[in-house]
Amino acid sequence: MSWGLYAVTPGHFTSPQDDNLLLDGSGCDSHANNFGGSFMFTLKSGKPRLLHYDQGLVTSQCHKFAFSDGRDFLVCQGGWTGQGENIAIVSMSSFDPTGKDVTTILFTTTDTTFTCGDDPTTVVQESDIKDLKFSSKESGEITGMTITAILGDVKCSQLKSEQKTGKLSASVKTYQIEFVFDGKRFKVAPASRAVLNRFKNN
Repeated sequence: MSWGLYAVTPGHFTSPQDDNLLLDGSGCDSHANNFGGSFMFTLKSGKPRLLHYDQGLVTSQCHKFAFSDGRDFLVCQGGWTGQGENIAIVSMSSFDPTGKDVTTILFTTTDTTFTCGDDPTTVVQESDIKDLKFSSKESGEITGMTITAILGDVKCSQLKSEQKTGKLSASVKTYQIEFVFDGKRFKVAPASRAVLNRFKNN
């Protein structure tokens, strides 16, 4: 597998004053680490200097925001696939002064539709993250996040119908989960706790 560069994200990740460059690369790691990771550089000396390489930290689908102190962080969509399971993830990543990431998983879905075999009556779970939107103040400061996701049990025969019509089966529902941001972390909104628990229990 050849190595490829998929995202370049400048920011102040290691401190509010430091100029950093985060490079997302694929093809340099194992399947367990999503085949890649991200390289954190500092630009203090005028030239890029590698601070840290984070295995499995994929930053090609990330949104950059700032903490109240001016240090940047990322909200990312990602996932992992193995043995017929597709796991979709929304996470938050911040970085310490050495460039090492601290990642918190905010939301996950688990889809088992790729385990369908020859038996059309087999029941599998269909679940995925469909959309991610952010709310902010006029100043641009982030205040919250809304995740739209689907969840439901379907027969393998129903999946073929979905593929033909482009419509979800009646048993697969669409949910919205609201998070609020307090300047340091995301917390699920009280009205969304029951929905979040529904996904955690599946």
